[in-house]
Amino acid sequence: MNNSSKLIVVTIALFIAAFTVVIPERNIVNHDNNIKLKWKDFQGTPDPNVNARAISYVGFQMGYKGTARQDSLIIVVEAFFDRTTSWHNGDTTAYILSHEQTHFDITELYSRKLKQSIQGATLTYKNYQPVLRELEKNALKAMNTADSIYDLATDFSRLNDKQAEWNTNIQKDLANMVVFAADTFKVPVKF
Repeated sequence: MNNSSKLIVVTIALFIAAFTVVIPERNIVNHDNNIKLKWKDFQGTPDPNVNARAISYVGFQMGYKGTARQDSLIIVVEAFFDRTTSWHNGDTTAYILSHEQTHFDITELYSRKLKQSIQGATLTYKNYQPVLRELEKNALKAMNTADSIYDLATDFSRLNDKQAEWNTNIQKDLANMVVFAADTFKVPVKF
């Protein structure tokens, strides 16, 4: 198989630290299990130097603020898909879109794992910032690893049986972590 006939689908994972970058709301799709990506969401310009059928720019962003009494934090963790930097090359099959959706679902899964880690952490007024940064960093690393394993296991979607297996398994994992689906939650902070 020559290079021009190989199907390569690349996903770029973005990690945005708390409040450091703001993506305009109209340019993002927040993850929702009831709404799937559509090809019209891929609004970026294809890179002619990249041999790929589609590129999905996905990630999660986290923010937090204290309450009036400062005994807790309100945390927001949202998985997102960036419309303006995600693109396709015109080969818009449902199968390739399914592969891209699973990249987005993996991002949501790891945002839920981050939420679980945050809710299980002991946060104090003195340590909450470095603890949250470390949890965020670990979630990003785990998400990027899972995303790379996904592309290798499915051979960038070329292995139909493996693709179907991953689609099913990620949906099961999301269902098992539904308790962490809410984007906004409150955690205690000790003094």
